[in-house]
Amino acid sequence: MNLALLAKQGWRIAVKEASLLGKFLKGIYYRSVRWRVGDEKEMDIWKDPWIPRLTEYTPHTSEVDGYTRVAQLISEGQWYEELLSRLFGEDDKERIVSIPLSKFHVLDKLV
Repeated sequence: MNLALLAKQGWRIAVKEASLLGKFLKGIYYRSVRWRVGDEKEMDIWKDPWIPRLTEYTPHTSEVDGYTRVAQLISEGQWYEELLSRLFGEDDKERIVSIPLSKFHVLDKLV
C-alpha cells in the first residue's frame, strides 16, 4: 500500500468536499446528524440541520428576522407554503415540503 498516495487522496477529499467521491465517502463513513421533524418546537430554522440534503442540512437562504422555529412554518398540521415561498428559495422550499409532518404528537429527534 502506498501511504503517500493514500494520504494525497485523503487530503483531496478533505479539501474538495463537493467532489463526487467526497460526497460518496462522507455518506458512507460520516453519517451526518440532522433533526427529524416532530412537534417542531425544538428546531431553529436557521441553525439546526433539518432540511434533507446530501451534505449540509441547513437552509441556503439568509436568515429572516422574526422567524426562528420550524413550528412557525406550519399551519393547521401542514407546511405554510405561502410563507415558505417568501422566506426560502425554490430548492429549499421543495425540500421542506417533502418532509412529512406527523399527525401524532412526537418530539423532534436527532437522527
